[in-house]
Amino acid sequence: MHKVGQFPKAFIEALVGAATEEGLRSIMVFDAPFSTLSAASHLLQNILKALRFQSEIVTIGPTANDDNLWGKMELFPVEPGSENPIARWRDGILVSKKDSIKIIITPDLASQTLDTARAGIQLLDAPFLCIERHGYIKRQQPNIIWLAACKRSDVGRISSHLLDRFALRLNNPKPEYLNRTNKIKARINKLLDRINLSTNSSKSDISDHTKKISDWVKQSQLPLTLLENEVEYEVDLPKEIEKQLNKSSKSFPEISNDAIERTYAYLETIPNLGMRRELALLRLARSYARLLGDESATAKHIDLASNTIGLSIREQFAARQSSQEQQDEFQKKQQDASDLKPLPEIYRSLDNRVEGGSISEDVFASHPPVLVGSNTAIPRPLPEDPYPELNTPIEHDGSPLRFPYQPHHISSFYGQVIGTQKANNLNDISVVSTIIEAAKFQIIRRQKQPKKQGIILHPNDLRTYRRAFLPSKLFALLIDYTCLDNTAWQDALLPYLQWSYVEKTPVCLVTVGARSAHDELQAEVQFSKTILSQSIARTLELSPGRATPLAHGLELIRLHLEKNIQKTHKSTFSALVVIVTDGRGNIPILASKTLKIEYPVQSKGINDALNIAQSFGHLKGISTVLLYPERSQYSQIPINLASKLSARMEKLPVKVSE
Repeated sequence: MHKVGQFPKAFIEALVGAATEEGLRSIMVFDAPFSTLSAASHLLQNILKALRFQSEIVTIGPTANDDNLWGKMELFPVEPGSENPIARWRDGILVSKKDSIKIIITPDLASQTLDTARAGIQLLDAPFLCIERHGYIKRQQPNIIWLAACKRSDVGRISSHLLDRFALRLNNPKPEYLNRTNKIKARINKLLDRINLSTNSSKSDISDHTKKISDWVKQSQLPLTLLENEVEYEVDLPKEIEKQLNKSSKSFPEISNDAIERTYAYLETIPNLGMRRELALLRLARSYARLLGDESATAKHIDLASNTIGLSIREQFAARQSSQEQQDEFQKKQQDASDLKPLPEIYRSLDNRVEGGSISEDVFASHPPVLVGSNTAIPRPLPEDPYPELNTPIEHDGSPLRFPYQPHHISSFYGQVIGTQKANNLNDISVVSTIIEAAKFQIIRRQKQPKKQGIILHPNDLRTYRRAFLPSKLFALLIDYTCLDNTAWQDALLPYLQWSYVEKTPVCLVTVGARSAHDELQAEVQFSKTILSQSIARTLELSPGRATPLAHGLELIRLHLEKNIQKTHKSTFSALVVIVTDGRGNIPILASKTLKIEYPVQSKGINDALNIAQSFGHLKGISTVLLYPERSQYSQIPINLASKLSARMEKLPVKVSE
């Protein structure tokens, strides 16, 4: 891919602020792909190089654990060729070398592990770093720049404590294309305009124009990803900013009182929220003052910093500012009028053409001019809020930084390995961790037992795996939207949603007969870690469609239950399955799989649903509830379905008209 774009100047200046202000070294870039983060990290590296700092770039993956982040013990030979290894400490990703800054990239903060979230809260905005693991103790000042990305739609899934630690908030930068690309785009647009304007052109002429564009793009080697905004950025530091950095890198501007007052024009004081937002804005303003060579940060620099991160001025301050600007502009107009020279004779003669002689009223002594401000009718794009967590519904449980409770009787053989711990039994032994623990004491033990060969083990050396929480409960919900008219189905469903929230269960939601379905012959399924997910909430508001692929919906739930039973210990797995339907499926399972209907359908859809429901019987630990609307016709179908499912039946209440 060719380098066809460069970062906007404001984005580069924000990264300069992060490099020069230690309080801004936690950066969140909303909706940024990994390619943008990677380019930004290399640009940061060049900025630090201009400031004469060494740096290295590392990436935290979605499966990082404490050993990867903080460090761990590893085996090293005492000397080349020796058979007696010893254990030595190896630093993790978060530990930087002396006189070097580590740039840490987190591509998607919402999908990171709990260990990464905890590490971010402990490390970001902390004055010092303390590591105490496996008998190793290390203390040092954190010397990192944390560069993370997160989709705005996923903000509710992240702990507010972690988000609050990211001082510098930026939007995904829109590339400023280089000159060559601008010429390419201009020529393409010109050719496209020729096609659009040629309304009388034949199909062959239009095809000819299209071929010319395609051939010219290939000849110019224009990357097709440019049309998809996938741009590789230029990461070299602009010469102008580099010169400013060299001049002012050692300066330390003061923060004036008017800058502090101006801060509250952009940020509203919220109780119990702290002062991190205000301090971040002031620090960024100070970096602007340093970059511009000013001795102190003023309200002007606050305005520059606010524009960079996307803050807009509050309404009461905007009205006050607009009034002051109008008054200043009016006084300036009057001053300009008094300084005007006498009009030439030709203009005076034009004035005398007015009835009654020359105009006696002062032309400039009119009402104050109307300025373009926040109250004008001209549409102006609103900046993206750099603090979306203040207005985003929470999608995580009340304790997002704690491991969910897991009963002790659940076997330790299940769940993802996230570390090791001291063994209290001989189950699930970690061989490598046990050997590393024993290697710490080999020199001492060898002195007491010099004739013993191999590694000398002690019961205290035994280590077992520490595994992540594996949900033992599941909530599966099937909603048939074609049978919900005139029913208060959401009220009937509420107790089961509350149970899922209290038990912190993952959710499997199957939608049947929704108007927004990708294909009306198929049911759709979505998964969520919690019932608080906004996608679940939006799904509960869907409108009914025409078809009812009930058999396919039941098949999706059955497959998901079987998959979870295989992954979880069978003796501890339990699931609550709630099915909201009247049982009148009109799409056979074969039609859902082939996307073709074979007529006549008759009762094939109902029979397929009953047959699949019967297969739920061999699944253990499943509790099924059937919520059905009362119908005068085909009232036996829900009863037959509940019998096949071994489900408890509940009648949906009738919706009371207001």
